[in-house]
Amino acid sequence: MDASWHERLCRRLKGHVDFHTEPLVESSRVVCTPADKATLFHETGAVGVDMESGAVAAVAREARVRFMVVRAVADAADTTLPESALNAVDEFGRLNFFKLIQGLAKDPTELLALVRIARNYRTAKGSLVAVAVWLERTS
Repeated sequence: MDASWHERLCRRLKGHVDFHTEPLVESSRVVCTPADKATLFHETGAVGVDMESGAVAAVAREARVRFMVVRAVADAADTTLPESALNAVDEFGRLNFFKLIQGLAKDPTELLALVRIARNYRTAKGSLVAVAVWLERTS
């Protein structure tokens, strides 16, 4: 990690974007339940789970390219990811809408959780856009 680059980024964002710098834990599997998330927190001290950035960091390291992660969270620690959504996404993150509808037909109660996660996703995406815009303006 480039500590000086990280510090400069934090200074530029401070007061403009709410952010945290606590550690994340890398996982090769989706962490679905609040209990699983709590277990990881207690085992590692990490405040979040990241499935993608480690692989990107490895490629950047190999290419000798500086790399920094800016993450936004759509599924908080108290959120259970609905089975209907998990079963409808392939290994590349692509959604199969038909499978999603089938899953929701089997358990319509998951619709509320799915709507909540979608709302949180839009908020998270907005936060990432705000960071990008702010950094672009101040570059």
